[in-house]
Amino acid sequence: MARFFNTTGPCEAGRHYMLPPEARLPEVAMLVERQQYFVVHAARQTGKTTAMRALAVQFRGQGMAALHTTLETSRTADSVETAEGRWLANIVRSAQGDLPAHLVPPSQPETVPGERLGALCTAWAAKIAPVPLVLFIDEADVMRGEPVINLLRQLRAGFHTRPARFPASVALIGLRDLRDYLTATKAGAPVNPGSPFNIKAKSLTLRAFTRDEIGELYGQHTVDTGQEFSPEAVDRAFRWSAGQPFLVNALGAACMDELVTDRSVAITADHIDQAKERLVLSRTTHLHNLSERLKESCVAPILSRVLVGAGDVAVESDEFEYCVDLGLLDATASVTAPVPA
Repeated sequence: MARFFNTTGPCEAGRHYMLPPEARLPEVAMLVERQQYFVVHAARQTGKTTAMRALAVQFRGQGMAALHTTLETSRTADSVETAEGRWLANIVRSAQGDLPAHLVPPSQPETVPGERLGALCTAWAAKIAPVPLVLFIDEADVMRGEPVINLLRQLRAGFHTRPARFPASVALIGLRDLRDYLTATKAGAPVNPGSPFNIKAKSLTLRAFTRDEIGELYGQHTVDTGQEFSPEAVDRAFRWSAGQPFLVNALGAACMDELVTDRSVAITADHIDQAKERLVLSRTTHLHNLSERLKESCVAPILSRVLVGAGDVAVESDEFEYCVDLGLLDATASVTAPVPA
């Protein structure tokens, strides 16, 4: 099957044009090697799941029991017991699909709700020792209230027994940094930094593609099909997308699938401009969701001041960081210092 530019869900090697994930998350290998727990957060459609799934495959090749799983089905769970049952079901399902039989979790130990995840991790790590267990937990910020606090407490409780009796390394992956969704869980109240997840070594985020990386990605299409993207087309794609991975892929997909289907014809800057217009008019789900965010009370004041060029944008505020995490602002943009308190 010919490769293509993917705009729906995680990319898969062999099916989609994609860049090596370690280039955008170079610190993950060091954190896993050091058996540390960490957070990966970035806006939607920036490649978090793609990168972490690919890294899990890479670590499995190095002899680890590395697993990517998701808490997506816990989004509507309003109790620890319900949420925990869904966590465990997803972990077991993911392990059975991605790990060899001798590395899958054992039968669930008998214990009370609220301690079942920790019990499973303990029994699992002990079963496969000395093979290190590495968990990449996606959509970690979909929950609110007691379930997310309980998840973090169980991970913290087992942390000191790793790697022989608990996962050697755990990554929590989501839209926002850990502090942000803990604050939301506590209805805006400041979070005690010592609880419930003071074992976090670092928070990482995915940077956008550089201009050269866009050229490398589009160049994979040229290698496969012979169809070239002109240097001006790559420049224009970088201009319209600022390197945002979804937009880079969407522009490439529109050109290859709709605008220039004759592979003997090179893709030009004009084609990228046409693709941009089509993308704007299509109101894709991702862009529509972002437009809805503009109505939020913590987003509108920040963006309105940026758009009019106001010089008093509070770049160190939680609201500004939230806009960056959503992908609505570039943290490296040139703005002035925050307003004095």
